[in-house]
Amino acid sequence: MFLPPKYNLTSAFTLLELAIVIAIIGVLSSFAMVAFERIYEDRDAAALQGAMTTYQTVMIQGSQRIGTSPQNVDPDMIIQAIEPSEKIEWVKSGATGATVTIRNAIAIDFADARSATFRVNTCGDVCAIAIEGFTYYTLEANNVPCNDDPVESTCQYIAGL
Repeated sequence: MFLPPKYNLTSAFTLLELAIVIAIIGVLSSFAMVAFERIYEDRDAAALQGAMTTYQTVMIQGSQRIGTSPQNVDPDMIIQAIEPSEKIEWVKSGATGATVTIRNAIAIDFADARSATFRVNTCGDVCAIAIEGFTYYTLEANNVPCNDDPVESTCQYIAGL
């Protein structure tokens, strides 16, 4: 006579235990996704701050070479002097400014990119006047005096929240 094998019920996981483990993994992965999104935004903010510094440096060097004040240097000249990149796009913005757009690493075009617009104040400082596409960053004034002009003294920089 054939007897069915004895099943040991204590060595298997129940459906409830598996559902709890899957739910915990889902919650942890949602936190990881938010953290990774923040990492990409940190990278783009750092790239924009670097672009702002590059713009300042090239503008000062250009003004010294042509013998004029920094705010009188044509943004087109500055943009042409900066080495082009496939991930960063520079566009002239107004008489003394430029807009810098950082392309997403997986994007083909600049449609979903983050950007910042800079201007040069009368003291020759490059100031951020607008940023787009950021959740965890904003603009803050550094309140450095510039020619005793309150408007020019509100030069802004990109700061994390």
